[in-house]
Amino acid sequence: MNNYLPISNDAAGANVQAGVNASGELAPAAAAKKSAILPAKVLGEAPQGHLAPISASTSTILGKPVFAVNTSPLNMNSGFRHKFLCDGGTFTPGTACAYSCPYCYVEAMVIKQEQVRDILAASGKPFNEVVIRRNNAMQRLAQDLTRKTRKKEQIPAADKLLTPELIERWGLKNEWSLAGRFAKYAGPEWEGKIIYASPLVDVAATKVLANETVEMCEVILRLTGFHIRLLSKSPLLADVAEELARRLPDPRTGAKARMILGFSTGTLNDEVATAMEQHTPSPTARLKALHRLQDAGYRTYGMLCPILPQKDAAAYTAFAHAAMQAIRAEQCEEIWAEAVNFRAGGKKKKGDVNDRQQRNSFGATLHALTRGGFKEEAALFDRVARDPAAWEGYSRALFEALAEAAPEQTAGRLLIGEKAGVKRPNKLWWLHYPRRTASITEYWEAQQGKGAVLLGAIVTWYRKAKGAKPDATAAAANNSGISG
Repeated sequence: MNNYLPISNDAAGANVQAGVNASGELAPAAAAKKSAILPAKVLGEAPQGHLAPISASTSTILGKPVFAVNTSPLNMNSGFRHKFLCDGGTFTPGTACAYSCPYCYVEAMVIKQEQVRDILAASGKPFNEVVIRRNNAMQRLAQDLTRKTRKKEQIPAADKLLTPELIERWGLKNEWSLAGRFAKYAGPEWEGKIIYASPLVDVAATKVLANETVEMCEVILRLTGFHIRLLSKSPLLADVAEELARRLPDPRTGAKARMILGFSTGTLNDEVATAMEQHTPSPTARLKALHRLQDAGYRTYGMLCPILPQKDAAAYTAFAHAAMQAIRAEQCEEIWAEAVNFRAGGKKKKGDVNDRQQRNSFGATLHALTRGGFKEEAALFDRVARDPAAWEGYSRALFEALAEAAPEQTAGRLLIGEKAGVKRPNKLWWLHYPRRTASITEYWEAQQGKGAVLLGAIVTWYRKAKGAKPDATAAAANNSGISG
């Protein structure tokens, strides 16, 4: 039996982001297969745009048909730990994003999942033209955060940590009841551990999705000792943070003390972003929301990715300093950055159904830049994509410019990995996927103290060949792609 179903059409268009035309929305595919799984209940948009939970369901989000799958939103053994974005835990409300960014890596990560292939086959659409969410996301998350046995006497029963109103709102009754279950991650050993969202989708693309993120974060904050790192391209992330701070106001254990907020910003040029990122708010709007959070005392971090190649060394230096100024790097706890990654859709296997369903991220990004009239940017992009030596030069020049521009890291608790032994460490984490093993020995291995985080299959193979024990900076072979 296929475990997906198009979301029902009760409130189509209610979740369209301000400024996006709702006309021409796509209906769920008529060819979708039948299933006994009920459509997921999702959180709708409250009056006056406030983030508050009301029942609604939608058939489209930003013009894309919406499907739901029966998959847990929680992963406590995520490869994102190797990027230092979390301590191993991630959660996600979906599998396919409301936004459409041509450089996105997610399709390559999930295309082998049968339910994803079924949805694409049934809808007749490519991955970037559908939204895939999780059925019963709140209930599944609450179940995964709890266990049936109490391992430590001080851990309270899970349902005692929630009010009757929350239990009712989150549907934690009958088969989803938390009665007799205990909080799995509430002990002192879990306090301050970071969980990240989302490795697959934007958590605040629309008000509906932002509402869902509020609820998921609240159940995590109430049932665990985790701190939560969120990433988005939407200013609505600031609304998410403010709503959670209103609901959990304690200055030590509340949301403001335990949330870390970041906005993915690879370019400071609004017009370039418009060409490359369909439906996303402008970098200017994202930075305004970031500054709003910083001015209000929220914890923030920088996410500069994917950054396009520049014309020369002076341009790399200028971009690095402008980017650090734009995100107010001194007020960010940490800063992640990355060049454009070309793995997704790169290898072709004749007759491979998975490969046929993947978009070529390089071709799509190049086409978007060319179509947008950015000829110089397109030419530079084309060169580094086709020439491995040019890509290596671009990566090194960008890394060195950012490492020089990044402020010093003075928080000792954040000095991990190779940075722990550096005299004046910076705040930068450069996420790098080497394309040649020789580049690791020639250059990148020596840059880890400056924030270079070496990831991907080539790094794994290199370390195995050396007989080295995999460490915190070595990602699993399948953990590749741009973080934003």
